[in-house]
Amino acid sequence: MYGLFFCPFFAEFGDFALKPCIISLYLSSGGFMKIEVLDQIHCKCSSAEVVSAIAPCLRYTDVLWFDGQYSKIPKKIDRYAIEKRPMLFLTGLLDHVKDFINKKGLDIEIVDPYKTLKRRKRTPKKKLGNKTFRPDQLGLLGKILDKRRGIISSPTGSGKTVLAGGIIFNEFPKNRSLFLVHSKDLLMQTKEAFEEFSDEEIVIYGAGNKLDNRWKTERVVVAIVNTFVKVDFKEFLKNPFATIIIDEVHKVSKKKGMFGKLLLHSLANVRIGFSGTPSKGVSAERFAQEGLVGPVIGELTMKKSMKIGITAKVKLELLPIPFNKSFAAKYTSATDLYMYGVKRNRIRNTMLAKTAKKTIDSGGSVLIMIRELDHGKRIQEVLEVHGIKPKFIHGATKLEERMKVKRLLEKKKCLCVVASSIWKEAINIVSLNHIIDASCYKKESAVIQIIGRGTRIAKGKTEVKVTDFLDPYRILAERCVARLQA
Repeated sequence: MYGLFFCPFFAEFGDFALKPCIISLYLSSGGFMKIEVLDQIHCKCSSAEVVSAIAPCLRYTDVLWFDGQYSKIPKKIDRYAIEKRPMLFLTGLLDHVKDFINKKGLDIEIVDPYKTLKRRKRTPKKKLGNKTFRPDQLGLLGKILDKRRGIISSPTGSGKTVLAGGIIFNEFPKNRSLFLVHSKDLLMQTKEAFEEFSDEEIVIYGAGNKLDNRWKTERVVVAIVNTFVKVDFKEFLKNPFATIIIDEVHKVSKKKGMFGKLLLHSLANVRIGFSGTPSKGVSAERFAQEGLVGPVIGELTMKKSMKIGITAKVKLELLPIPFNKSFAAKYTSATDLYMYGVKRNRIRNTMLAKTAKKTIDSGGSVLIMIRELDHGKRIQEVLEVHGIKPKFIHGATKLEERMKVKRLLEKKKCLCVVASSIWKEAINIVSLNHIIDASCYKKESAVIQIIGRGTRIAKGKTEVKVTDFLDPYRILAERCVARLQA
């Protein structure tokens, strides 16, 4: 598992770093310096010397927290995405390791009986049912066919579900295919989309269908990961999938999480992940995503998708919140500022209601994203004072009701919805005109996902309005700046 290499072992790496001639001697001493692809899950190093040689490219920084006299004290340590004693690393990292070997000129042979690194040139089919792929989609499909495993980075609204349909129904029609999602809403939305692409039976696992044992026999299965991970793994191995696709692959945060438990028990040779916000930089999350699935093999940026008219342009409205000197002196912690500067800030919530009313009065639809239920209830009350009767969607709302509200919002029979983070990702509301981000998130991926709810192109719609708040108190202001930089 990740993190087996602590500082004492790194001292061994340090010895080699100080004496590069020792590594050179090992590497030039013959054919025993090898990395062997064992299967679609693991690669094995032939010796500890190989592990030491490639470890620098698999290193990332972790933070441990220790009790101090007054607060927790952070300590940074180096960890490695490679197991010391079995000398194993995840096969999805092989491209990364190979690039490092070539860059450093290391004499390490890669034994690849499964042709993991082989590139296959195939031309993707141009249509899926009555849908014609755009040139950018054909390009991404070509990369998927070429490499068979990896991550497609593409913004919300660019047609990732259609690409998944192309993989399952066009390009690998004989493969048993498992499509993994993380929520009930996505489960039903994906099933409905797939049924438009094909007449094949689509089995769903989760959302009240968790005992549907047809997952063992039917070719196409769409499943909620936290439900499907509980299946009998003997049955999972006995009834294997040749294609596994993960929607919102940035949800894979560690090797032995829910997604990892499934992928570490699968020999699927087609492994594809989709996300608008895959992990970047050197981190445990990135090594987990790329190790279990594969590296980023294709990308469509938000900027390019807007330029070529695939996604709607974003029109930003920034509402400055008035400064209260006595409030600023009284509340300084992040918890208090969120409580009283955001959730219970009547002026902020009233400004929100007024900008929502402008859109609704002009016939547009509004989605208001919140983080905590108490905040949602307060916003709902303020909206009602202004003559707006919103629907409120959160985790306790039954799936049938959530899907009904989604359809009403899409058809503009309901013009205002307040939603918790359950609608933060992957929900398709094509006709949506206005998103109000009242959540006060600061993480880049969360902000991009929220904006993505409205970036789909529709008839008569080429832009989406996004409202955010310029809060005047330091911590909240810093979060606003971070959101704007996303």
